[in-house]
Amino acid sequence: MSISSVEVLGKFENPKFIKPVQIRFEIEKHPVVWEAIENYDSVYILIYNKDTDKFIFVKQFRAVVYTSVYFKKYGRTKGILNSEKVPYDEGYTLELCAGLCDKPNLSHYQCAAEEVLEETGYSVNSEDLILVTHFLSPARVGVDYLFFVEVNNGQNVSSGGGLIDEGESIKVEEVPATEFAQSVVDDTTSSVTSNIVLKFACLWYLQKFNQN
Repeated sequence: MSISSVEVLGKFENPKFIKPVQIRFEIEKHPVVWEAIENYDSVYILIYNKDTDKFIFVKQFRAVVYTSVYFKKYGRTKGILNSEKVPYDEGYTLELCAGLCDKPNLSHYQCAAEEVLEETGYSVNSEDLILVTHFLSPARVGVDYLFFVEVNNGQNVSSGGGLIDEGESIKVEEVPATEFAQSVVDDTTSSVTSNIVLKFACLWYLQKFNQN
């Protein structure tokens, strides 16, 4: 996965996936205007291969993560970010398979199944997905859904990898399930790897299946 020329721009028009919104309300008759981001619902899927006893994750470059790391070290700026100061490797994250529900004709379960095939190459039935929970953000209008699904080697029908025209360049990663889940919960992995959704999913897995 070759990354180059990460550039921070200013405001943009006609966004494809998100848009800023203002929400007006009153607290004790005092008018308040709240700023938020509106976008599609999202699905996250924790995938467990029962043949190999491994989780199936995706690894990809996240420009927002890279920019956040850069800003933390050198302050906020615009223009091309210097990869000699912050290597592009610092923008790669290990994540749950995930995606936006941007197809109105599909249910959240169907969107999740489609993402699993598209990103990891495993073919799953939407009926086999288990809804773990859903959660809301205080700064974003939209709902996130977390699913769990078991797969076997026979369901691996392609290499996955995501869609390059949607800005995706994904590598499938398989890691030992219990060992990795415990390392995330114990904070012995890196802070980028153990993002909050991944951390919660691993904690759920350990409690659900009585692993310790």
